Amino acid sequence: MRTKLFIGLIAMTAGLIFLTTVTASAATKEPIKIGYVADLTSYLSLVGQSALKGVDLRFSETQTVGGRPLQLVVEDDASDPDQALDKTRKLIERDKVSMVIGSLNAGCVIAMAPYLDKMSVPGIVWSPQADQIATLSQSYFLATGLLRQFSYAAGAYAAEQGYKTAVTVGMDFVAGYEYIDGFKQAFEQRGGKVIQQRWVPMTATEFSPYILGLQKADVTAIWIVGSAMVPFWKQYGKLRKEPIIDVYSELDFPANFQQIASVAHEVNATTFDSWIWTDPNKGSKQFADKFKQKYGEFPSHMGLLGYDSASIVITALEATGGDTSYAKLKDALYATKMSTPYGPRWFNSDRIGLSVPRAIKVEKQANEYVPKVVKTYNMISKVEGKKIVVEFAK
Repeated sequence: MRTKLFIGLIAMTAGLIFLTTVTASAATKEPIKIGYVADLTSYLSLVGQSALKGVDLRFSETQTVGGRPLQLVVEDDASDPDQALDKTRKLIERDKVSMVIGSLNAGCVIAMAPYLDKMSVPGIVWSPQADQIATLSQSYFLATGLLRQFSYAAGAYAAEQGYKTAVTVGMDFVAGYEYIDGFKQAFEQRGGKVIQQRWVPMTATEFSPYILGLQKADVTAIWIVGSAMVPFWKQYGKLRKEPIIDVYSELDFPANFQQIASVAHEVNATTFDSWIWTDPNKGSKQFADKFKQKYGEFPSHMGLLGYDSASIVITALEATGGDTSYAKLKDALYATKMSTPYGPRWFNSDRIGLSVPRAIKVEKQANEYVPKVVKTYNMISKVEGKKIVVEFAK
């Protein structure tokens, strides 16, 4: 499987290089290089590859800015913070990129942040990130906001459903702690009680002991992603029947959905995502069709987030007329105002973007399972001293 993923990565990178070569032949100026770094071969590779496809699609649509060809340089950090920092150094010092898209893994982003500041290179993170990034870095723009913005909405939703008690299962990692903590905060502020919390290793595939050890509660709140997601859901469906609220899910990845949609339906699960390919919005359908035509599958929400992050980069470059100086790019990023199938795209003074968590249920229609959005929230965060405050956006 790893060999196939690596071959696929090489093929995609070769395609990007070919695109750049064709574009550069029509231009007389030096290319503008943009770096992409994420997990492409480890346990979060499904996510990193999906976002890369979205980035690749967007760059294929706009190949020059200000008469300069755009060139995407791709690196794999394998969800390893040391590798992420090394790859970022290579992108900036050897490849001379003007901006970096990524990473995905919160630990990798934390490792990269001080270096981006030191080298005065802006970064765009397409996926929700840890609170620490908002205060650690002056260079990172958090396009989808912070982890808690999604899980706080999930906790509020749980209380709205009348649940009074919850148990939680999260991955033993900074992102897991913050996702679960956001859920707990919102749920308990509204009268609920989290009676038990369990933490599982990031690379685990056997979850029976954790599931069997859960106390009885009205609902189970989880954050289980990557290669662990499908095994966890299948085992949960056999061992427990309490409803699930997945505070930030990867259910919408086509391969995942096919395997666990039946479990999600049977346990009355609600999953929270940024977007779903069945969204009836005209722009969503156009994007999903373009993505499927290019890659032969419907996009996950990460595919859209990758596409949007590339759109933010390109829009900023267009605003500067191709000027890649740090100050000009930061000003252009702060001025971002876009509307996409995801929702409004803008950054507050803390470089934090709006989160649009969508509560999704799996319905059974005839013999087919279909994901459907049942509620949408708008969430934002702000930095107050050393504290992060999450709130519903007005």
